[in-house]
Amino acid sequence: MNIRNTIVCMVFTCLLYADPCGMVPPIHTTGNNAITRIGLQKTYVFYKDGLQTVVIRPGFSGKVDQFGMLIPFPSPPSLRKVPDNIFEHIAASIDPPEVVVNVNRRLRMLKETTSQHLPSSAPLSYKNEVKVLKQEAVGMYEVTVLEAGSAAALKRWMDQHGYRYPTGMDKACEDYVALGWCFVAVKTRVGQKQGVAARPGMRNVNSKLPKGSSFDGHVQGMGFRFYTKKMVVPMRLSAFNGDNFRNIVYILTDKPCAIEKIPTKFVRRQISGEKLYNNLTKLLPVRIIGRANRAFIERRVQEVRYLRNPQPRNGLAAELYSADLLALREKKLEHDHEEQEKALLRISENLLLRGKAIDKLHGEVIAKQRQKIVEFALEEIKNMTLTVVDGDFPKEVIANHNLSFRRYEMSSTNNNTEKYDAKKCAPGGKMYGELFVPQQQPKKSGFVNSIWFLLGGLFLLLLCKKFPRMLHTACVLVLCTAIFAPNLHADNDGDEVYKLIQQLDDYKKTSSIMQQLVKMGQKAVPHLLGEAVEGSDMVQRGWAIVCLSQIGGSTVDAHLQNIHQNQKQPMLVRTWAIAARIQMTQSLGEVMDMSQHLSQFPALERPIGKRVMALLASEDNVSAEKLLGLAQRMPKLQGVLGKVITGLDSKELVQAMATAKDQQVRRLAAGYLASMAQNNNKIPYEVASVYEFKVDAKDVPWANGPLFVPGLRWDRESSRTLVGSLISWHLWCERKGKKAEQRQIHNNIRSLSLAQAAGYESPAWNEIGTDQWLLVWGKAVGQKELLRLLKEQNVQNEKRYIEILKQLSQQKVQEREQW
Repeated sequence: MNIRNTIVCMVFTCLLYADPCGMVPPIHTTGNNAITRIGLQKTYVFYKDGLQTVVIRPGFSGKVDQFGMLIPFPSPPSLRKVPDNIFEHIAASIDPPEVVVNVNRRLRMLKETTSQHLPSSAPLSYKNEVKVLKQEAVGMYEVTVLEAGSAAALKRWMDQHGYRYPTGMDKACEDYVALGWCFVAVKTRVGQKQGVAARPGMRNVNSKLPKGSSFDGHVQGMGFRFYTKKMVVPMRLSAFNGDNFRNIVYILTDKPCAIEKIPTKFVRRQISGEKLYNNLTKLLPVRIIGRANRAFIERRVQEVRYLRNPQPRNGLAAELYSADLLALREKKLEHDHEEQEKALLRISENLLLRGKAIDKLHGEVIAKQRQKIVEFALEEIKNMTLTVVDGDFPKEVIANHNLSFRRYEMSSTNNNTEKYDAKKCAPGGKMYGELFVPQQQPKKSGFVNSIWFLLGGLFLLLLCKKFPRMLHTACVLVLCTAIFAPNLHADNDGDEVYKLIQQLDDYKKTSSIMQQLVKMGQKAVPHLLGEAVEGSDMVQRGWAIVCLSQIGGSTVDAHLQNIHQNQKQPMLVRTWAIAARIQMTQSLGEVMDMSQHLSQFPALERPIGKRVMALLASEDNVSAEKLLGLAQRMPKLQGVLGKVITGLDSKELVQAMATAKDQQVRRLAAGYLASMAQNNNKIPYEVASVYEFKVDAKDVPWANGPLFVPGLRWDRESSRTLVGSLISWHLWCERKGKKAEQRQIHNNIRSLSLAQAAGYESPAWNEIGTDQWLLVWGKAVGQKELLRLLKEQNVQNEKRYIEILKQLSQQKVQEREQW
């Protein structure tokens, strides 16, 4: 079978347990490829003094290579990826989780209770013109910021660049064009290496993946920060994404507000900046269940103090709010750490690393910068108010109007967790117990540290006064360093490779510099390895590793192995190094060797899966048994391999089920066949055919392993063909003394579903031998068919089988008489 021509439309999910010698239930799959909107659609909005941020994380189900977004903005925005769980943290900043303490028993648990001027832009000369303002690769997305002279021009550009332009969107787009707004076009970046290795300034992307690739759930979240005279959320184009219009909008502004043309009953909560600050900085509250004296309660509260750190629950929200407040203060759209995070994402994407595991490592690298921003800017949140709007927005409002806002203060009666819990997106209900929130311990004064600093300074002065020669020597060393160090460094700067490496962190030049370094080949390897091992800039280290993976070779592989095995190296660098080695593998065996590191490096699941797919695609013929063996030995990759396996010819899987050397491979084959049979009615007959009885056979068809029969929807003809053969094999095995094989047959044909389809009475859990099975089968198919079966093995004249035929005849007579 040619893997490259395989059409797959089903996704592997799970394999259910079955008796090793019995009926195997299906591996469940789905075939939904249409893009549909799913789940609650959540949006975060920040606005103050002309600076606005919008964060979205759409929920969709469908084919990954068809997913895209088109979002209009009043001015070109800065772009960044946001953590996937950002909205959970926002909700927890409104209603922090409570640590529940039951003083009546030893129970500890964490319970989730239920003005800037707009930048000028030259107008487009012609209506059919589209002007690209910026292109970036951000995580799983290829993003383009553009201006369009008309909806027709925008549609043409989208058609040419692999986007889908929804029907009926012209009027809304023309309105945005008339206002001078720009558009952000977003699409998923997928495919083989040449298509997926997106880079800044990249004009084209290969959006192809093996057919049928799909996903369900929320895609990567994105943040957009831009300048606008008036707070606005451009949601009009979302009206063309389906019929589910429930939206939750979190609005952080300097006053309480509501959305114009949206019922005020949808305003669910309004949190003052002071309270929001406390929720983000103070220990999580404690709820006491039961009664006890104050001293005992306080002691129990101290015991669970380690659970009360708010950072794991709403720390991402604190970072988000602080970044917006700092951007407002500094009057800029993007922070240095946001640019660095995008660079880390691009490096990881080049190595096919994506998901929560790698995001966590990125976060650890820039955690200090984020924390500084929180400490520097969060205090200013006290002057803001967070409003939550939740409801089914009227479709006509969404389709015809951008969301605009007005001042509105909701009633205090409804503004509480009982009426609406932000974590549940629903009423929280009445809480039991008593809320106990101890006051936060005051911070220690810096006075003591200042005293120690002064004493240290005095000690150094006295030391220098007592030993003046030491001071003189130190001054000479400093002077020599100042004179000669630049010259020493100049020698290194003169090295062409070194100069190029030092520019790798300039995202505008990264692509061209990498091409030059890779073209240099082995000449660049020592310098790239030096940067990868001990460079001071994490972005430069990452790009150096990417270059090494593209140069390749055994020397590079050995050095990368040393890096990923070196526990003194940062975990992100180690992960990059082993991901680069995976990119360099040339055989499935090498990839399988790499898979042993999955437990230590969980982010490798995607690179390994992608590499397996690429290697399989390079082979014209890959056996079903080989694919099933890979899936069995690498359980975490069964989702990827399942797409290929379900695209195989079913006859190959039937043969693997019957003859594979590995028992688990047989089981997997049976499970996949049961799933595929939902859309292929030939499979029951193919299964019956592989177990067909042959009187001159030297062994049973499933020899040297267990007998598996898929849990199919059998019809009368195919089930009788299968069971008839297995009854014949049962008789044959008895005559050959093959008791184990008889047991295997018994375990399968006692199946209630198979018995019901074929029309015989199953003995269920009762153990019966060949004679009883012949009677059971003869009663179902008749004396004539049973006699044919016996004649086939030339036993019809033996006394025991003559007796069976007589018993069957007598049963028929008795049945007629009773009737």
